[in-house]
Amino acid sequence: MKVLYLTNSEVPATQANGIQVYNMAKAMKLLGYAVTIHGFSTKLFVKEMFFNEKSDYDGIELKLTRFLSLNRKLRKILHIFIGWLATAKHLIRRKQTIVFSRCPYSMLAAQVFRFNCIYESHTFPSSRIRLRLEQYFITSSTVQFVTISNALAKVYVSNTNGNVSNSIKVAHDGVDTSRFCEATYYESNEIDGLFTLINQLRSRSAFIASYTGSFFEGKGARQIVEIAKILPNVDFIVAGGSANQLLSRAEISELSNIHVIGKLAYDRIPILLQYSDCLLLPAQKLVRSAGGDDISKFMSPLKLFEYMASGKVVLASDLDVLREVIEDHVDGILLPPDDIHMWASKLAEIKSNYSRYSHLAENAKVKVQERYSWEVRVRNLFGIYNETIN
Repeated sequence: MKVLYLTNSEVPATQANGIQVYNMAKAMKLLGYAVTIHGFSTKLFVKEMFFNEKSDYDGIELKLTRFLSLNRKLRKILHIFIGWLATAKHLIRRKQTIVFSRCPYSMLAAQVFRFNCIYESHTFPSSRIRLRLEQYFITSSTVQFVTISNALAKVYVSNTNGNVSNSIKVAHDGVDTSRFCEATYYESNEIDGLFTLINQLRSRSAFIASYTGSFFEGKGARQIVEIAKILPNVDFIVAGGSANQLLSRAEISELSNIHVIGKLAYDRIPILLQYSDCLLLPAQKLVRSAGGDDISKFMSPLKLFEYMASGKVVLASDLDVLREVIEDHVDGILLPPDDIHMWASKLAEIKSNYSRYSHLAENAKVKVQERYSWEVRVRNLFGIYNETIN
């Protein structure tokens, strides 16, 4: 079976959107689907501005629309315009293909050409046009509508006329569990100072609590700095952004137990997680995305599943959307997002009696292997699709 994956994100990419596209396409290919990703790429070379460049991406066909770097608004318009033209051109030649997309405008093109589709939503639309499009997809007999959280599905149900609760399916994000096998634990070249830091901390038997991800408002990076001030005997590694995004350089320099190491390459993240003792996700009640939207009520953070796959104790904020994945004191610990002292107290307790909490890490690892791998997600989505469309 052929799958045409339409995305308005750059491919390849290091952002969460692009990483999810890659992992979903990779899982589809592993399960026997012939996958073509139709996406975008920016290069500063005019000779590379053209439609439909073919290249190999772990055996997945790429068809990229290239254009020069532009401001965000103009780039979005080009995404829609060029994506529509290229999608139409591609779809005309691709009968008997399932179309998979997170882009409503590309999905509309697929609907015009009467293809069976799977549409995935990660946040509730802020524009009326996009909402109308997605309401149409929900009620279409040729589209399976998917959200990344139960909370998001409920919002769509309450904002769409008619009984559509059975038309919306939920599929939380996932993780490539193979990246966290024992073989990857020690494989690395020293290219970013990660192992030098880890070896320094391990040489003095440090207890390491780590965070990976962006420093956007509400993600929790600032809360980690406040926790670090309370717990000078715990070392905190923060991977992502830069030191001056987190705090002033002067304030960082006063904290010998916090280590801001900048962005790590995607294949380096498992190394950091597996050498840590605890992993932190102190998301707040308001969380901003790269686009400035509040995603706190609907998010399904990729790092949550990576944390759980690493076999380490996970501490996360007690938010309804995270409770959909983590069961408190069964496969992780949920804490009030704004209570810094409770976070510090629980970390200190785990440090002093780690064996009491190690079973949480094992339970989390088993859970993601059974429920949240990308392969499981693809099987579930295409199983739902076959039931719905057929």
